[in-house]
Amino acid sequence: MNSLPNDPISVVEILPEIDISISDDSRVFMNRMVDLCCKSDSFGIEKHFGCLTNSEWDIINFRYNGTTLHTDLGGQLIKRPDFKGRVIVEMRAARWDPDPPTRDAYIASAKHIFGSALTAYNRKYGNRYRLRIRSAQWGPKPSENTLKLLDRFCVAANHDSLHTLDWGWYYEFIRNSRQKLPMEVLRSLLMERGFTKNKAEHLADIYEHIWAYKRQTRSMF
Repeated sequence: MNSLPNDPISVVEILPEIDISISDDSRVFMNRMVDLCCKSDSFGIEKHFGCLTNSEWDIINFRYNGTTLHTDLGGQLIKRPDFKGRVIVEMRAARWDPDPPTRDAYIASAKHIFGSALTAYNRKYGNRYRLRIRSAQWGPKPSENTLKLLDRFCVAANHDSLHTLDWGWYYEFIRNSRQKLPMEVLRSLLMERGFTKNKAEHLADIYEHIWAYKRQTRSMF
């Protein structure tokens, strides 16, 4: 049985939400960004249009081939159906420096990956697009009910390879928890409870997608 931390985190710095407010069609914008980045050899690019269970989700991965302080740095442009007129920017790295990344390191990496391409985009197409970065935030302490549901999953779960019953407990945690945790907070909680950084990030990604689906289905009725 896996042990739990004695003192759950009380406050966690949340990495900033970053997006680009656009007036162009999102796929036009994203394809143009791909074309601009492809003019150099600095990126490996993967396009996933109409991905996940909803054909309106578009994701492009930009894997940076250059040298940085971080290992395997990359960024994503994400178009979500519930975020009209916005393209979400998310950053990823196999290892950050420092790890986990500070707010400043995260912002700097976003500017490094997408800043020059946005400048070239504005010059070529006559726009004034920029990275919009949310102000500093601090996550509240997770509620007692949220921690209870999460701990029930973490205690029973096989941390090396989740089994069918483990996934059932995890989905139960997401379904019954009324508190939406920021991804960085959930990732920290999972790592404190014995999950590796990669597994915690994978579980946090799934959590984020399911919450987005819950929000969308609520708006449909």
